[in-house]
Amino acid sequence: MDGDQLHRQLTDAAADFPVHAWPAGLRRRAARRRRTRAVLAVAAGAMAVAGVAAVVPLVTGPAPGPDDAGPAAYSASAGYVGSGWRLVSVADGATTTAIPASAGCRVDFLADGRILLDNGVNALNGRFTSSSGGFAVRDVGSTFVLYDGKDPVRRIAIAALNTMAYGNADGVTAPAPAANTIIAADGGRLVVQADAYRLTFERTGAAASSRPDLPTSGGKTG
Repeated sequence: MDGDQLHRQLTDAAADFPVHAWPAGLRRRAARRRRTRAVLAVAAGAMAVAGVAAVVPLVTGPAPGPDDAGPAAYSASAGYVGSGWRLVSVADGATTTAIPASAGCRVDFLADGRILLDNGVNALNGRFTSSSGGFAVRDVGSTFVLYDGKDPVRRIAIAALNTMAYGNADGVTAPAPAANTIIAADGGRLVVQADAYRLTFERTGAAASSRPDLPTSGGKTG
């Protein structure tokens, strides 16, 4: 039997078994099943996308912590701002000198960024900038009274407070702000390292808003 004869026989056999269309009810049920599968597939895809979106923030990085916040006006260690402080002692190397209240030595840190100092001879004022480790003082002016006395207590107090304000014991305005380090600040006591001097203060109350005869420009102090 050649190929043409086989093809004709198969064609005649197929004609004896006609293919009829599916009943209408069966076609509707099949169509519903296809629509249902399509809806489920779309929903599953949407849930998968939502799941990925929810995970992305956790994968890209941790949530910001307290240290990630922007800089505040004053750091947490700047609790001395808004208070007045009386100088009670000055350490210079191994020597510590007590400063009596009668010397009148103090410093006030105002919340607007002004700093007022009294070294027992001169009233000084300027601006300060607080940081996490201390504060810098700039634009200091003085009442410009020279001290020619020999009292070692008054001399060490003047030298220490001048250094805190100007960056040097002579009270000469420096080209850069005077940098000071906060050693301790516990609300009642303030310890400041100003170059070689370590100044210890005790809180006297709220910062004074003014001093008599405060200058408006820099100058040499006593």
